[in-house]
Amino acid sequence: MAPRSRHYSQMLPEAHYSSTAGMSFCDSGHLFYATKNRLTSLQRSDRGKWGSRGGVRDRLRRRPFRPPLPSIILANVRYLRNKMDQLHAKCQGERLFRDACIIALTESWLDESISDSEINLDNVLTIRADRTRQSGKERGGGLCVFINKRWCTNIKIHSVICTPDVEILTLSLRPFYLPREFPTVVFACVYCPPDANIQAAVELIAENANSMLSKYPRAPVFYMGDYNNCSLDSVLPSFHQYVHCPTRKGNVLDLCYGNVLDAFTVRAHPPLGSSDHNVLVFLPGYRQELKRIKPQVHSAPQWSADAIACLQGSLACTDWTVFNGTLDERLSVITDYIKFCISNCIPTKTYKTFPNSRPWITPQIKQKLAEKHKIFQCKDWLSLKILDRQIKNDIIKEKLKYKEKIEHEFSTMNTKQAFKKIKILTGQNVKQDHSTISNPTTFANSLNTFYSRFDITDYSAVCNELLNALPSDLPTTPPFTEVDVRQELSRCKIGKAMGPDGIPARVLKLCAMELSPVLYSIMHESYSTARWPTLWKKSTIIPLPKKPRPSELNHYRPVALTPIASKCYEKLILRTILSTVNPQLDKHQFAYKARRGTEDAVVCLLHSLLQHLEVSGNSAAVLFVDLSSAFNTIQRHQMIKKLRKLNVAPHCIHLIHSFLSNRPQAVRIGSVTSDTTITNTGAPQGCVLSPFLYTLYTNDCISPSTITTYYKYSDDTAILALLNDYTSIAAYHDTISHFTHWCTDNFLHLNVEKTKELVFNAPSLSRISIHGNMIEQVEKFKYLGLTLDNKLTFDYHIKDIHKRSQQRLHILRKLSSLYIAPNLLLLLYTSIIQPILSYCSTSFYTMLSVTNKNKLNKITHIASKIIHSPTPNISELNDRAIARLARTIITDPEHPLNFHFTLLPSGRRYRTLTWRRARFKKSFVPSAISILNRLQS
Repeated sequence: MAPRSRHYSQMLPEAHYSSTAGMSFCDSGHLFYATKNRLTSLQRSDRGKWGSRGGVRDRLRRRPFRPPLPSIILANVRYLRNKMDQLHAKCQGERLFRDACIIALTESWLDESISDSEINLDNVLTIRADRTRQSGKERGGGLCVFINKRWCTNIKIHSVICTPDVEILTLSLRPFYLPREFPTVVFACVYCPPDANIQAAVELIAENANSMLSKYPRAPVFYMGDYNNCSLDSVLPSFHQYVHCPTRKGNVLDLCYGNVLDAFTVRAHPPLGSSDHNVLVFLPGYRQELKRIKPQVHSAPQWSADAIACLQGSLACTDWTVFNGTLDERLSVITDYIKFCISNCIPTKTYKTFPNSRPWITPQIKQKLAEKHKIFQCKDWLSLKILDRQIKNDIIKEKLKYKEKIEHEFSTMNTKQAFKKIKILTGQNVKQDHSTISNPTTFANSLNTFYSRFDITDYSAVCNELLNALPSDLPTTPPFTEVDVRQELSRCKIGKAMGPDGIPARVLKLCAMELSPVLYSIMHESYSTARWPTLWKKSTIIPLPKKPRPSELNHYRPVALTPIASKCYEKLILRTILSTVNPQLDKHQFAYKARRGTEDAVVCLLHSLLQHLEVSGNSAAVLFVDLSSAFNTIQRHQMIKKLRKLNVAPHCIHLIHSFLSNRPQAVRIGSVTSDTTITNTGAPQGCVLSPFLYTLYTNDCISPSTITTYYKYSDDTAILALLNDYTSIAAYHDTISHFTHWCTDNFLHLNVEKTKELVFNAPSLSRISIHGNMIEQVEKFKYLGLTLDNKLTFDYHIKDIHKRSQQRLHILRKLSSLYIAPNLLLLLYTSIIQPILSYCSTSFYTMLSVTNKNKLNKITHIASKIIHSPTPNISELNDRAIARLARTIITDPEHPLNFHFTLLPSGRRYRTLTWRRARFKKSFVPSAISILNRLQS
């Protein structure tokens, strides 16, 4: 491709040079404007528009010293002094080396005898971290970093660490150009010797990185170098690793960790001299928020006191008796009338938000920034200096105001608004980007078809036969009153997403007194006729990705938005059914029971498992069952049979059948909505009744053997088998066969690929086959939020806790940079980090090793340093949680663990359990009895 030029003479072909003299004025004018237009087009192409070549390399050539992130060259040189000539030649002859912002070299082998003049490059700043005597190295080691002066001269050295295990050189750089979302760049060069203590090196690097994150919470942080055998994946879970190409003889030893996703594109180049490590070139692939995310236009209603009073008055003076017709017609007209009143009484405000906007950058500051640009054009340097100082002071004042807003929201216990501001501050309120979907309409229709794939057989005739066999006497009065409806409306959460009917939850809550009579009349007619209104069955499905980068339709979870008034109606019906079926529910079904939760299910499963493994030679296996779209596979005729067995009132059976029949649904992706389909299979995920109906649907799924137990929490099922001989293994296989036949008979689809088996003390146990497919035996599995491993050490769970806690610590660091009050930071810690550390801790904390306990305590220690206040002790919190759960179990005679808590004849202390191994002694029940007895004494 010929080089582009900006001179007019070079834009014309040679034939034109001799012919221009005889041209008329008109002809030469046409030639001039044609040439000028062509030049303008090429100039625009040079800026990367109108068909110019794209890609990271071309953008970097056009703006070599204004990249969004620095271009970096990393190499292990193994003695820099004898490779300087080749490095000079590369910097003179190769653009990548000459325009690189940073050149980081490990194993420089430099010491005090080598001066800076011997290793100097043109137009660079040299920063050395030579090996010292304290490192114990006589040979090897040493770091050297070259910073291009045309990119950055504002450099601060934070730490130079040289130990036998690791060498670290940490810098913070403020280049001449940086995207607005980044205040500075943190760069660290690292070298870990092959014989280093990996654990010590990793901890030292993690401590250094956490300290830099505390100082610069919004800065991009990069730790790169020769790591050899070290890996930072476990200690820095929020960081990404960018190098995936071989760096030394097919091995990946030179790595780069950073806290920016897709920051670099890495390419391997030939090594320098006789070094056996490839040279890595890091080209910035990051795009600024302002270019990556389009500005959004929002329209928000203004809920002022006068507007709400106007709306309440409009609804209060309405004569609802004029709305006549069938149930669906009345509800449709009433809904439209309520929306008409809302549009008339509640004003709306339209505003635009930009991706890089900060809440403390007000319109006044933006106006002063525009004035600064005008003054700069006039070259009035004194006024420019004065205005710059004013802008800086105004930004500080606005930051303090924003800090006071967050503190005010916390102090007034308005936690929702406080967390909303925190999400804006930390950048967590970014909505799902649908721009990558080429055709949203086609994709939405495909998803809607995929979610309705189980509705292939019409069982309407079977349902009608079953309904006709029920008693025909229908009550005319519902079991709830207008007061109950008003209470449910007043309990609506204002922030709940609006359903397809278009009535916000705020209106139902604030106008509960005015709307309760008309909504009660709708519910009364619905209950007396056993017909669920069609509008209240309509659902808008919002697909939420299960993975960061979904690639299949099954990677999207269907969350249904239904009318909020319908959810209030569902709560009233649920209360009626619960009073009938609650005593008949399986005791190992822990969902929808008072004072029961996921913690009870995990504790019961672990207690049975550990108690069985107390006997030498015993083994066990847990099969974690995964059902494909469990809620979407519920069949109406099977639901009617199961409700009839549970002695549910015939009228409620008719109503639930109407709720599950002829449900309109559509998928919405951004502003695009798919075609509406009618389905008669399953229950929408997001309704109040759906999880409970699934619980009733699977209530008769009970283990046929005494050695196996089904532990269920809604659609999460674990089959525990207590094995001791070949007979028990055969019974275990029979139980699995029974379960698969039950799933087939009830139209539930078993996902064999996601069904996993965890085996304890039986490495030679044969694998289970389901439908001709072998079930995978795994080392770990996450059940109800707790990661179990086959050795019951909970190491994987601690790693998961550590990773999630580190991500939450980032929020604390950002708020600490605004100097939020320590007591409010402590409140935030107890809200977002302490629940992660204490979730299900009653079932595993007392059994942890000292190393794992120290990992959790380290999280609390880091948090206390960030908020400058001591954090609650984990051990004390766990003891209180164990005592609280034990007292709940004691007061619940139906709980599976209730019989273990028996009082001694004195009536003051509980009878302790016998144990053979310390693992069972430290489990929940023995620990709870020990704590309760200690509290009694």
